[in-house]
Amino acid sequence: MTDRGIQRHPALSAYLATNRIDVPDRPDGVVVLVFDSLYRLYLLPAQRGDLVMESRLTSMPPGTREQDELIDLALSSVAERLATQREAIALSEDGQRLLLQQCIPGNASLGEFESSLESFINAIADWRLILRVN
Repeated sequence: MTDRGIQRHPALSAYLATNRIDVPDRPDGVVVLVFDSLYRLYLLPAQRGDLVMESRLTSMPPGTREQDELIDLALSSVAERLATQREAIALSEDGQRLLLQQCIPGNASLGEFESSLESFINAIADWRLILRVN
């Protein structure tokens, strides 16, 4: 539990303890993890005790045409990956960034959490290639 009373996902708590990762408590309950100095993940508390993993893939380009092209590329790739992948593409609330998200159920075990985390990091790498992001 965070200092604001937000219950931390049990598998996330177990993962942090097992790997001796100390993260500061944030008022919103978000945990930020960085892997290989390349992949920043935001782990956000969700309804029913679920956890949403989120990573920023890229900023939206400045021009309308370029934005449309990026969104078209993302949407066509989503259609190809939909049957085999659990992640989803989203647009940030301010419309300035493309995000990758995946939900982990509140009752996920530590093993399921670790497996989801690994596949999500791999998905970030895949999407960066698809979207031609460094």
